[in-house]
Amino acid sequence: GSWDIGEHIHNRKVLKLRYRNLPKLVQKEWELLDSCFRSEHLVESRFTGETFLVKWYTKRNSDNNNGKMRTERFFVFNTDEEGNAVYTRDIGDLCIQLSKAETFCLPARFIDG
Repeated sequence: GSWDIGEHIHNRKVLKLRYRNLPKLVQKEWELLDSCFRSEHLVESRFTGETFLVKWYTKRNSDNNNGKMRTERFFVFNTDEEGNAVYTRDIGDLCIQLSKAETFCLPARFIDG
């Protein structure tokens, strides 16, 4: 859920997300994701006004014993004001940057490389 402290200071409102259009995976893939570490990142695009929820699934790399985490999968959901989080495979020309420090979303034309 979420709470906008500026907007709801006197009228507290918690928004519960309802996931829609979940990706179609076989049972074995869902079981793999159940064994992963999952982090969730709420990302707002000030350029489009959209808000995305990114679910990032990682697992410790046991192949070379270096202990680093590797990405198994990530899902992107487009959220709306009614609390729907709709799975999407296409975010247009936007790029989402995830990190431990800061998460942001920019149009691709602003990113070098």
